[in-house]
Amino acid sequence: MKKTNSYTSDNNEFDVSVKRLGHEKYILTLYVTGMTPKSTKAVNNLNEICGKHLKGRYSLEIVDLYENP
Repeated sequence: MKKTNSYTSDNNEFDVSVKRLGHEKYILTLYVTGMTPKSTKAVNNLNEICGKHLKGRYSLEIVDLYENP
């Protein structure tokens, strides 16, 4: 199962894609447009949320669309 959500914050848009592997592990991909302070905050927020709710059951990949379009 793959689910994608888009979030817009001021002039930056963030996409998060989630793949569920069985019942144990989640692979999250956060798409950002440049490593701006807002992008860094999004990464930190996502790590904090996942650390609380998915501790040990997730991996996070950050894709900067400016570097890897």
